[in-house]
Amino acid sequence: MSFIQPIVAAASSAAAAASTASAAIAPYATLIATAGTVYSMQQNVALGNQQAALSAFQADQTERAYLERKEQRRKQLRRVVGQQRALYSASGVALEGTPTDVFADTAREFAYEDFADKFDAYSNVVSKRYEASVYRQSGRQRAFGNLLDLSLAGMRRGTVPAGNTTNQFTADITDLDQAGRIRGGI
Repeated sequence: MSFIQPIVAAASSAAAAASTASAAIAPYATLIATAGTVYSMQQNVALGNQQAALSAFQADQTERAYLERKEQRRKQLRRVVGQQRALYSASGVALEGTPTDVFADTAREFAYEDFADKFDAYSNVVSKRYEASVYRQSGRQRAFGNLLDLSLAGMRRGTVPAGNTTNQFTADITDLDQAGRIRGGI
């Protein structure tokens, strides 16, 4: 049995060293956890802002694309009406009555296409801008959630002082049950 004694002695010295290391690290654990939570908060806000920036960029691109298509339709309308005028003039028909109605119908068709495109484009723009605001708010909410997690972790570790005598319901806020819920409510 003498061969077991060195193993037992080594195990007990390792446990003592781990206990000593744990005691030395314990004061810094809260600081490390807090720094990690603050970093996570910053990352959540940054992620929300990046997603918002992408949505805002997409909204701007949609708006620019619509304005470019609108300009192209305006030029195309002038070209088509100019060709119609030239054809009517070449055939010797006066540009009164029916030809004018044809020009008006052509202009109405282009106006309707522009209206439909504008409606679609600006619906998309409004949706993307709303999405951007939701992403920004989501990042802030996740950061606030990290802050609440940090506060609850502090309460679980007992770093938030009890003894609030102004409100009897929060006097024992650090009294947690096994599931980590506050006994007595807030």
